[in-house]
Order: sequence, then structure tokens, then C-alpha cells
Amino acid sequence: MEVELKPLELSKEEFDAIFEAPEHLVGLLNKVRESAVEQVLRTIPTVTAQIVNQQTVLNRMVQDFYTANNDLAGVKPFVAVVANEIAARNPGWTVEQVFAEAAVESRNRLNLKKTVSKPSQPERKPGLPANTQSRRVPTTPRLSQLEQELQDLM
Repeated sequence: MEVELKPLELSKEEFDAIFEAPEHLVGLLNKVRESAVEQVLRTIPTVTAQIVNQQTVLNRMVQDFYTANNDLAGVKPFVAVVANEIAARNPGWTVEQVFAEAAVESRNRLNLKKTVSKPSQPERKPGLPANTQSRRVPTTPRLSQLEQELQDLM
């Protein structure tokens, strides 16, 4: 971020007066301080917006990292330490490079293997008969004609 510095303007008379009395030097120092404070206050909104944007992007990257590496989600503090170590050893690396190496290094240190998620398959129903009735109707045994007549008599 570039900050535009506004030069402090002094006339020749003001400059010469600084060396004549200590009060004039104090006055100049107060002008310098007021100018510095004013310039800082003007840049605060821009700097704050940039920091918020960077933090939002970084938070999204962390969410994406743990979505892709959900086996490491339970050890976030450990992964953070590993990522900080890698970033310190490799200051020229991008965040993506640091995250990729942090995933590998964390798994190595914890003796974990990356779990590969299988694509979800549609749920298969067991091979049951296609009968839509939920209950079976009790069937009466087939009786011969003689047995039927005997049963009717009873």
C-alpha cells in the first residue's frame, strides 16, 4: 500500500525563526506531529479494508483446506503449528503451497494416511420379491371334495 506523504511547507522566515527561540522549534515540532497524525488518520480506512479483505480470503482458504482434508479437522492446532513452521522456513511460498505442504507434513508426523472418499453410490434395495402387499393372507389348504364335504358337515 502506498501512502502519499504531504510535505510540510515552511517559509524562509519560519525556518530562520526556528533557530532564534526554543518556542519556535516547539511550534515546528507540533506542526510535524499534527501533519503525521492527520496522514495516519486518512490512511486507516484503506488499511482496515485491505486487512478485512485479506482475512476473509484467508478464512475461506482455511475452510477449503479442511473440506479437502477433513481427516485433519480434529487436529487443527497441530496443523496450524506445522503450517507456521513451513511458512517460516519458506517465506517465498504462496499460501496454497504452505497449505499443501502442511497437509502432507501433518499426516507424516501423525502417521496418518489420506483418506480417499469413495463416490457415493445410490442406495440399493435388497433383492426381495416385488410383492406390494406387506402382509400375507393366510391361505386355506386345498381340500379334496370328500374332505370338503366332511368339513361342511362339522
